Amino acid sequence: MRIVLKEPSMPARVMVVPNELKLFQTLVGGHIEVVQVTEHIAILCNEEGKLFRLDPNLEYNGDRLVGTVLFVGTKGDEFVSLSETDAKLLAGMYGGF
Repeated sequence: MRIVLKEPSMPARVMVVPNELKLFQTLVGGHIEVVQVTEHIAILCNEEGKLFRLDPNLEYNGDRLVGTVLFVGTKGDEFVSLSETDAKLLAGMYGGF
């Protein structure tokens, strides 16, 4: 599935990865918290990132997200691939291409 990975102090990048919860947890460094952005896009971040004082990453809706975050597509309660357009837009917004 197509995701956008954004690490602190690094440009975002589009990646294609298997749709596996354990992989998402590994990428964010712990249990995931889901932050719904739109009906079809969510941010996955480390649920305990602030507690562990992970490096700041990006601001969203008045909140500072820390540690590595992933942008994923959503369909109901499932994670799905981002559209190519959404992936390019998100990566571009956060310094990637």
